Amino acid sequence: MTHGQFFETLDYRLVDGKVHISAGGPKAKDDNIKEICVWIFQRSGDDDAAATEMTTIHPEAFDPHPTETSWSLEIGQIKDKEEAMTKEIPFHPGAAVALAVALVEFPKKTDAGEAVLEGGQPKVVQKVLLWSQSIDLREQTGTSSRPAAQTSTSETP
Repeated sequence: MTHGQFFETLDYRLVDGKVHISAGGPKAKDDNIKEICVWIFQRSGDDDAAATEMTTIHPEAFDPHPTETSWSLEIGQIKDKEEAMTKEIPFHPGAAVALAVALVEFPKKTDAGEAVLEGGQPKVVQKVLLWSQSIDLREQTGTSSRPAAQTSTSETP
């Protein structure tokens, strides 16, 4: 079970004057993310730049399995109902905070890491998980993408 993590570096880019951030992180092969909401925010002068998305609003922005061991959600800067920026506060390369709330299904395991069986099949549990961490934002230019080395996972108990 690997969840509660973002990649250390996330890419952002401007598309038609709007900020898009490629949020994502590692997950165990048998984790099934049912729903997720992500926020990324960054201090910019006296203000905070903020971007968010949730799968219940735009499910097409979510890829639960870009690889067997990662998830991805495209998020955008917050806008008002008329699709205008609430206040144009720019993101910039550097430190930011990423936060997520997710509904995840995964096979239950004992403290020793053994699968818990129910009726001869692995017992699947559903949990709501909340996590946050500091990350670095990197401006994506051209066709650059996250280096493969940053998509590795580490099992956490």
